[in-house]
Amino acid sequence: KEGVKIASYKKGTKIGSLLEELARGPVIATVDTRNWHQYNEDYDRKMSNCGKRVDHHVLVVAKTLEEFTIRNSKSRRWGHKGYLTMQAGATCGVSKATYVISLK
Repeated sequence: KEGVKIASYKKGTKIGSLLEELARGPVIATVDTRNWHQYNEDYDRKMSNCGKRVDHHVLVVAKTLEEFTIRNSKSRRWGHKGYLTMQAGATCGVSKATYVISLK
């Protein structure tokens, strides 16, 4: 059975790369999730207390002036139906490695 194939990808390593690509659509990003176990609807609507030792991939789906909206792969029961908001900027190492893919 044929699956989805990647035609090409582009890697970014700076916050400018993430913002530029996010203007075109969702971006795959690496993040530091060491403190994400604390995240829930009652705890902190904007994740900001993490480092830059990346250990997980997420999908950055939107940005406002103050925050990113992140789609996590854990489950819809985690965070806000599978999403979290994170303070805008290089929070949690989100801009350390980003990837934009093009499909065939």
